[in-house]
Amino acid sequence: MDKEKFNERICRIIWHDALQQSIKPLSWGIDFSSIKVIDKGTEFKFQTQTVMGKIRIRYSEGTGLFNVTVRLDNNEDSPIIMKDIDLKRLVSLIDRNIKYRVPVEHGVAV
Repeated sequence: MDKEKFNERICRIIWHDALQQSIKPLSWGIDFSSIKVIDKGTEFKFQTQTVMGKIRIRYSEGTGLFNVTVRLDNNEDSPIIMKDIDLKRLVSLIDRNIKYRVPVEHGVAV
């Protein structure tokens, strides 16, 4: 299988088998026009009531698990990184890390 088809397959697995199996991602304010296939995964923008940013989910061939990076627009220097996550826990861990995050502006919680 060529690399482009492999990446599309992984992206479909993430969306079909994890993100679309829960109603939680609906509360993330996903910008559906921002969804794209990336190397071994997917990336998209989100905006909850308190924070906005970008989520990148990538498959790790070595472990068979997924790595997630959340970059908040107001805190580009400190991404939230979650490693070795199985599909069953993917949504709940992302939800926990973005839904209740307190926005930070210029180093001060608002």
